[in-house]
Amino acid sequence: MAMSKKKFAAPFWFMLILGFIASCMSGYAWYLYSLEPLSLKYSMLPQVQIRLFLMPAIIFVEVIMYWMIRKRNIYRRASWSHVLLFAFAFLTPFLKSLLFVFYDNFTPTSDMNSYIRFVSLGQICIFWGVMVLAHIFFVRLFVKAFSKQAVIQQDAAESENMLDDVLS
Repeated sequence: MAMSKKKFAAPFWFMLILGFIASCMSGYAWYLYSLEPLSLKYSMLPQVQIRLFLMPAIIFVEVIMYWMIRKRNIYRRASWSHVLLFAFAFLTPFLKSLLFVFYDNFTPTSDMNSYIRFVSLGQICIFWGVMVLAHIFFVRLFVKAFSKQAVIQQDAAESENMLDDVLS
């Protein structure tokens, strides 16, 4: 009896929820920019429009890819590494906001501009570094999932009779 492989769909569901959250956040930001009083004063830059579309799109492409390999995904550690690093990268803007609140509440405002530049640059570097690392795990996962499994060759069955080796 051949054992069937277990499906590993947890990264699919995690990324689907993350994609839904990213879509809601992008939709809300788009809605805020489209309000009448704000739209007269500020216009949404094309770079911002691309970013608002790109993050949910990337997540949903990865959701589809995780769904495609759910039966072949036996490298769970690489899957979880990708998903958790991607979620951490997704949360870096919120961590930046927390650092601004921390700084604003506990320190004088004399050097606020340099602090904002330092934290913003740090957030961007951490975001892209973690994002690249997460996608290295993602590519590694796909290479392993779609590579041919090595065929294990068994040695010829040994004879039970000791004299067979001597006589042949």
